[in-house]
Parts: sequence; structure tokens; C-alpha cells
Amino acid sequence: MTKESEYSSEYKSANTDADDKTLHYARCIKRLFSSDEGKAVLDLWRENYLEAPVLPIHENENFGRTREGQNTLIREVLHLLKGDIS
Repeated sequence: MTKESEYSSEYKSANTDADDKTLHYARCIKRLFSSDEGKAVLDLWRENYLEAPVLPIHENENFGRTREGQNTLIREVLHLLKGDIS
């Protein structure tokens, strides 16, 4: 086996492990937020975060960055819930 094909094999194995881990967590998120309690949390998040201003007038720009990070996390959960994860 050449050095290049050995590296390629290790790279593919690492990517497969990462993909498996990502799929595992996506399934966990889907199970969690598909429950009644999970749906209640999503409703709370939508109301308190997604539908709220990211940067109110009296706050500084760092507050806005933090809020946008919160919204990004919530959007990622919503995106995973819409996907076909078996």
C-alpha cells in the first residue's frame, strides 16, 4: 500500500466515524424534540429567542452576536427535525 492510499484510507475511516457520530446525534435530537416536552421547549425557544429582537436598541453589538449564536443553534435543531433521519 502506498503512503497516499494509506492516508486516503485513514481519511475515509475518520470521515465515516464522524458521519456516524453526526447521524447518531441527529437521531438523538430528533427523538428528544419529537416528544411533547421537546415540542414545548421548541415553542418556548421560538417565542423567547427566534421571535425576539437579536439586538435591542439599548444593548451593545456583543449581545447581538450572542443572540445570533443562540438562534443559530435553534435553527440547526429545527433543520434536523425537518430532515429524513432514520
